[in-house]
Amino acid sequence: MTYTHHLKIAAAFLTGTVLWSLGSHSQTIPHGFWKKQNSTPAAPITIQIISTDATWDVPADWNNSNNKVECIGGGGGGGTGNASSPFQSGGGGGGGAYTYANNVTLTPGGTISVTIGLGGTSGNNGGDSIFKDTSTVVAKGGTAGGNSGASGSGGAVGSSVPAANAKAGGHGGAGGGGLGGAGGGGGAAGPDSAGGNGGNGNGGSNGAGGGGGGGNCSTCTGGNGGATTGGAGATSGNNGGSGGKGSDQFTINGGAGNSGTNFGGSMGSGGGGGGSAGGQNTAGKTAGNWGGGGGGGGSSGAAGGGGIAKKGYCQVTYTPL
Repeated sequence: MTYTHHLKIAAAFLTGTVLWSLGSHSQTIPHGFWKKQNSTPAAPITIQIISTDATWDVPADWNNSNNKVECIGGGGGGGTGNASSPFQSGGGGGGGAYTYANNVTLTPGGTISVTIGLGGTSGNNGGDSIFKDTSTVVAKGGTAGGNSGASGSGGAVGSSVPAANAKAGGHGGAGGGGLGGAGGGGGAAGPDSAGGNGGNGNGGSNGAGGGGGGGNCSTCTGGNGGATTGGAGATSGNNGGSGGKGSDQFTINGGAGNSGTNFGGSMGSGGGGGGSAGGQNTAGKTAGNWGGGGGGGGSSGAAGGGGIAKKGYCQVTYTPL
C-alpha cells in the first residue's frame, strides 16, 4: 500500500492499551506487549525427604519439564556373631544403592506415595526407597551380613529404577571364622560413585574387626582387621561419609560410620560401621546417615548383635513454573 500523504503517528495510553494511528488505519496493541519482561529465571527449589513412609504433597508450581528426583536405599544390618562352633563373627551389612530420574511427571498440587527404605537392624536387610511407584524411582536397599561370616551385598544396580542411572552400594566385609573379627559395613552409593566396601575381619582367633567403607566413593574401602589392630575406617571422598574403624583385639573401641554431606548440609551418603573384634560378644558399630551398612557383631560363645544400618533418603530438585 502506498501513502502519498505525510505519515501521522499518535500514541495514547487508553485503559492498558496503546493506540497507533497510521493515516486512516489504526491498530490496538495490548499494553503488556510494551512492558519490560522479567528475564531472571526462577531459582531451583530443593526438598529433602527423610520420613519413612509419607504421602508427599506435590508443589503447586511443580515443573514436569525441569526436575530431578534422587534416592538412596536403606543399608543392611550387620550380621550377628555365631554363638555355637565355629563361633564365627558376623559379616558387615551392605550399603544402599543410589539412583535418579529426570523430569518426573506429577500432578501439581496432587499427592503421591514416597517410601524411604528403613535401615536394617541386626541381621535384617535394608528397605528400598521408592518415589511415586516402582516404575518411577527405586533405590535398592543393602542386604544384611550373615551370622556365618557372609558379607552383606550392597544395593544392586539391576534392582534399582532407573537402572541406567543407578550406582551400587558398597558390600560389607566378611567375618572371620573361629573367633575371628567381624566385617565392616559397606558405604552407601551417591551421585558421584558407588559405595566403598567394608574391610574383612581377621580370621585368627580373637582377631580384630574390619573397617567400614566410605559413602559415595567406590575406592574408599575399609581396611581389613589385623591380628590385634582393627582395620582403618575408609576416608571420606566426594563428601560422602567416612567409615568407622574396626575394633582392636579384646576391645570395643571400634567406630560408627559417619554421615555424608554430598547433598548439602548434613545430608549425604553414609559410611559403614566398624566390625567387632573376635572373642567378644559385642555388637557391631552403627552406620552413618544415610544408607550406610552396619558392622558385623563378634562372638565368644554368645552372639554379639550386628550393627544398626541407617535408613535411606530422597531429594527432589525442581525449577518452579
